Amino acid sequence: MFSVSVLEHIPGNGDTLALQEMLRVLKPSGSLVITLPAFTHYVEEWSVAEHYWETVRNEKGETFFQRRYDQERLGRRMDAVDTPRVSAGAGGRDCCDEHGTP
Repeated sequence: MFSVSVLEHIPGNGDTLALQEMLRVLKPSGSLVITLPAFTHYVEEWSVAEHYWETVRNEKGETFFQRRYDQERLGRRMDAVDTPRVSAGAGGRDCCDEHGTP
């Protein structure tokens, strides 16, 4: 299963919930490949563009667009997923099997 530049556009903890759902429907021997923007520090980007659909607005009236994950925030989101099958290269972990073995 592939998720290419999707999770960063889901506001709140929706990215973690989406990851949990992807893992829920993934076959036991399946693989999940995720791409998302990484940055030296965590950044949320908000837009004032009228053409973007409204999801969540901040106190300035801007619409949530995306986040750029730093290693710490990505690691926290991966840790929040209740499965031993998750690993993340950006989080300092190598890919592993369902037992956590590389």
